[in-house]
Amino acid sequence: METLFILNRDRIDRQGLYENTPVGGNVPILRNDQYRVKQEKILRTSLTSGFLNDQIIELGVEVAINNYDQIFNQEKYTAGIYSLSTDDDVSVKENRYEFFANHTYNISPKMVLQSSLAWEFSRINSLTVPISGGAIPRNKKFSFLKPRADFRYDLTANDQFRASVERKISQLDFQNFVAIYDADLDRLRPGNTGIVPEKSWNYSAAFEHRLANDGGALQVEFFYRDIKDYIDLVDFTEFFDASGAAIARANLDFISVSGNIASARSYGLKTAASLRFGFIGLPEAVFSIDHKWEKSKVTDQFSGVRRMFIWTPEHKINFNFRHDVTKWNFSYGGSGTIQSVTSGHEIDQVQTSYNGDNYEVFAEIKIFGDMKLIFKFEHLTPLRYNIDTPVYKDHIRYNELDRFENRIWKYVREYSVFLQGTF
Repeated sequence: METLFILNRDRIDRQGLYENTPVGGNVPILRNDQYRVKQEKILRTSLTSGFLNDQIIELGVEVAINNYDQIFNQEKYTAGIYSLSTDDDVSVKENRYEFFANHTYNISPKMVLQSSLAWEFSRINSLTVPISGGAIPRNKKFSFLKPRADFRYDLTANDQFRASVERKISQLDFQNFVAIYDADLDRLRPGNTGIVPEKSWNYSAAFEHRLANDGGALQVEFFYRDIKDYIDLVDFTEFFDASGAAIARANLDFISVSGNIASARSYGLKTAASLRFGFIGLPEAVFSIDHKWEKSKVTDQFSGVRRMFIWTPEHKINFNFRHDVTKWNFSYGGSGTIQSVTSGHEIDQVQTSYNGDNYEVFAEIKIFGDMKLIFKFEHLTPLRYNIDTPVYKDHIRYNELDRFENRIWKYVREYSVFLQGTF
């Protein structure tokens, strides 16, 4: 029998002051006050038993109690004084319970089937106290079944096929329930206590081949995700009044918040390879590389077009080389990341970002027993971020361009020396 207990608490109490800085001196614009307390208590216990010589079953329960309380005030500076413009007071409590059963069946020496079924149910109570009007309580109950199956088949001593299917339910981020200030876009984003968890069916199939004598490996995996209630920014603008009449554009209050989109999907291919250089007399030198190609599709809630998930590259490559020269207590190597462009979508703009390629090299040597002297050289290129942003007048649906912004960040090359050890 195994039992796990987790208890943590996180508190934030901070003030943000925003000012213009003309030649004549600083001029206040606004200030934000945020007080937040986040607490989590988790208890998980399970019992594992074997039977029929080739099967193992695990039964258990998990209980999680989460509390999230935040007070957010924004005051704008007008005519020489600060005046309260936003007062967002939100309390959230979640009680979540999960009963689960995991089963392992060794069908044969070459085949293993692992399956599980979890029943999760929860209750979320939230209370929002706005700057005017009465408090807004909201209570929600959720109940989900989460099946999973993993199949593994050893085709040969060096070749393996794997397949899996799983239903996943996301855990809600309560930060989406409360107001936040986006300093990059200079706007206040309201919270949304009506948001619900994402549900997805996830499928994958993989083939792995291992070289003889631990010489390396090659793996190819196909994956597919079918998502319901996908969480992204959505349009909360009220284009019609209570009687159904269209509101004039000049009188609209354009609002985007985190919310749910009915459906989305993602599919792609992951490839990974590693090679040990024993065939040229360097058995302690290893090179590895992995590539992820992903196509994702979701309907943008502002423009109506089908697009990729935000800040998700279609291609991403990571590679790493390390050579441990044991007889000299010396190691060296390098790593890098290459990825294609990504984009972010807002109610009045679309950001297209190229993050540049990131490379670094290192060398380390043991000195004085277990002490290590490490030299690192980062941002060899140097790293550069380039963001192109067409900004529209108020809403992208009207297609009236206000301006075009180009932002470039350059990171200088960094040289570092570390002394690492255990005392």
